[in-house]
Amino acid sequence: MEHTASIHSRKLRIDIRLDQEQKSLLEEAAAVSGHSLTSFLLANALPAARAVIREHQTTKLSRADSERFIELLEHPHEANEALKSAVREYLENIPDSDGF
Repeated sequence: MEHTASIHSRKLRIDIRLDQEQKSLLEEAAAVSGHSLTSFLLANALPAARAVIREHQTTKLSRADSERFIELLEHPHEANEALKSAVREYLENIPDSDGF
């Protein structure tokens, strides 16, 4: 039932330009997998989109970099005067700022 509701709630479209060979290939792949062209494209494009976004949002560190990162979090350096000045200036320009 829920699947039917999601099908009926789809109202947006994406148009793509492709040549006949590309279209035929996609249609054949959809047909042999038992999907409509739309469901085939969604089934394959959505996981790929999620993977691209996840990869973009993930920072991977080497073991040495990871250890250095943790060390800096646990024992941060004292802020120098330039950083302190930049923070003061930033806070002065934020409406309704109570500071740190």
